[in-house]
Amino acid sequence: MLKIESEIKELQLRSGNNDAPVVTVINKSDQYAFEKLLKQYETLPGLVILSAKEKLHIETLKAKLAGAAMISTDQAGQTIVTSARHAESLHLAAVALEKVIAGIQQNLSTDLLAFELKDSIYHLGMITGAIYTDDLLENIFSKFCIGK
Repeated sequence: MLKIESEIKELQLRSGNNDAPVVTVINKSDQYAFEKLLKQYETLPGLVILSAKEKLHIETLKAKLAGAAMISTDQAGQTIVTSARHAESLHLAAVALEKVIAGIQQNLSTDLLAFELKDSIYHLGMITGAIYTDDLLENIFSKFCIGK
């Protein structure tokens, strides 16, 4: 299995939806042999090989993204998370809440449950902005140009 394929599978597992639509985009096809790329990666789901520089296959990408964005009736209530940091925080919050549920079923003391609840709230706060860390602030400042 190619490294890209294993990364796609991991993302699907993390999202909790193995049937999640996947669009795999390979850019800079102007620098590589198109047929060679197509043959090498033909098994990847939703494959689009394009050249942003040459504006090749951009319409194909738009069509694939539009198709992936179509929400079926059984997925209508689901939320799409587009930030890896948010996805990780949601995953960690869910893990903490699962520990709370298990603790309730085992009749653990509320003091022990409070620790996991606090952990879950912390991870949700990382998404809402209630919690700031040096790493988060560094990430923000590295991605945005702030004028002097």
